[in-house]
Amino acid sequence: MTNVQLLSLKKDTQTFLEKSSMEVLGAKAGVGKLVIDNLLAENFTAIEDRHIKMIQRVVKKEFTNGLYRTSDCLAFMDAAADAVKYKLMIGITGDTGAGKSYMSTAIAKKENVYYYNVHLKKSPRIFFQDLLQNMNIPFSGNMSELIDKVSKQLNTMEKPLLILDEFDKAHKDIRAAVHTLRDRTMENCGLLLVGMPALKNDLMRGKDAGKPGYAEFARRVNIWHHLEGLRPDEIKKVLHDSGITDAELVREYKQYKSFGELVNAINLYKRLND
Repeated sequence: MTNVQLLSLKKDTQTFLEKSSMEVLGAKAGVGKLVIDNLLAENFTAIEDRHIKMIQRVVKKEFTNGLYRTSDCLAFMDAAADAVKYKLMIGITGDTGAGKSYMSTAIAKKENVYYYNVHLKKSPRIFFQDLLQNMNIPFSGNMSELIDKVSKQLNTMEKPLLILDEFDKAHKDIRAAVHTLRDRTMENCGLLLVGMPALKNDLMRGKDAGKPGYAEFARRVNIWHHLEGLRPDEIKKVLHDSGITDAELVREYKQYKSFGELVNAINLYKRLND
């Protein structure tokens, strides 16, 4: 399991323990207290894989739990499924607050899915080292060796998916590194590039202007999808689930097409009315 998945399991375990005891968890999962303590302390290397899976069966939620089945969410999950099934590189764009990162990290709870936020990362070496660390693989070696290790891992796995978040902010050297990685893994690995609308716009402008590397990279993006924001019925559903049913408030909050802005408004309302 990746670090993202193990941290997610830790969080789900904590949630389980809020309603039940460690003894109950240990009995249901068939593990001792030390195993659970190591998980909560993030001492993951001290836990056997079989014990991780035993705890997971008891406390792990389905990766879609906690996600509203909005049209954007369903489109995002469909894109992820298509990327895996057909070994595609898919670009997903959306405005601030569309829930891109939230959906990315939720999907990254699945097996063989790797999530990486490229924001502010400028060194391809650090990029590949971070990927290997997330894969729980030793990350020493020169650049060629690092690329080989990442490529080998993705090429020998069953249905892997790599999600690169905030790719609109990726340094040109990171984009070049992803270009190389895509070429080496496109027969076995799906890839999602997630970012603001500038992700596609800048890439197309660079391609049209003849900037080196832009046209070649653009050709490798098989499909583009833009998240449109919440529909009125979806806004009403989120509000209803949050306990807000007053007709006037519902009308007022329908201005928020951004999922993030709507959630912030709901949280503020609850704090002011507690």
